[in-house]
Amino acid sequence: IVELTMNEIRTLNFNLLKSLNALLTYKSVAKAAEDQYVTPPAMSLHLKRLREILNDDILIRGQAGTMSLTEKANYLIPEVQKVLLAITDIFETEKDFDLKKVTAEINIGMSSYTASIVVPPLLRLIKSKAPGLKLVVKNLLEITTPTIFTNREIDIALNYFEIDMNNIYRKLLFSDQSILIASPKHKVWKHYNGSFEDIKDCNVIVFTQKERIIAHPKLVHGEKKLSKTCKVNLIVSDLLVAIQAAAESDAVTVTPRRFAEPLLKQYGLIAKALNFPKFPSIYLYWHKVTHRDPIHQWLRMELLNLFKTVS
Repeated sequence: IVELTMNEIRTLNFNLLKSLNALLTYKSVAKAAEDQYVTPPAMSLHLKRLREILNDDILIRGQAGTMSLTEKANYLIPEVQKVLLAITDIFETEKDFDLKKVTAEINIGMSSYTASIVVPPLLRLIKSKAPGLKLVVKNLLEITTPTIFTNREIDIALNYFEIDMNNIYRKLLFSDQSILIASPKHKVWKHYNGSFEDIKDCNVIVFTQKERIIAHPKLVHGEKKLSKTCKVNLIVSDLLVAIQAAAESDAVTVTPRRFAEPLLKQYGLIAKALNFPKFPSIYLYWHKVTHRDPIHQWLRMELLNLFKTVS
């Protein structure tokens, strides 16, 4: 707990609070200086002053010269973020901006499956409405801490996450379902009713990979059932490979509808619904640090519009 006199509070430089947040986030004087657009010597002076005020080292040098936070510094992380968010809410005002002149960079985290569905229409949208906006798409399978939002490593996350954190917002983006894919002349279609029983005698191509285990545990359970019920002669870690293999063989495969439907005509395949565990819905997540930013608000609304999920 930090105790300051009233006089110390009156004379406290607000920039010190921002510097403290940067130091706690990056654990580096050089990176904190870059984040705050000051020189490393200036940031070193801020660190010296913060050490005096807090009566704590804040950053200490560890093995191999790496810097780490003290126990008090770790305690201060959420407290400092709360104060900065409160100050932002007080002083932040709506700003008019010209989309054609926007040059911001936004980091979006998602799985490869979600990217295959979201990125193509999103790029077309950006090209037509905000050509100067730069999107950085990162592979993101799980969120364990809000730090990835507060240090701006990720601005928007698109996936299904089991999280319950303060200052994180969530909206449904889209849902998906499993479909069975095979050639139009495949024997499976003669008596197909959409059940596992209908494909037990078929050669099946199964798609599975690490991100499915993390993001879709129920779906992986269904794939195990599929493997036990049917004759599996190929297991792949790429959805496109599964579809290509089905087109070149007498095998069938199970894929998400949104991914596969645009490719069916190209590969000469047809698809029908399968009674299979549903895909977890994909949600849009963002943090309070970007909640009122007009560019971020615009992009979130456009994402929801793409899938008609604005409420």
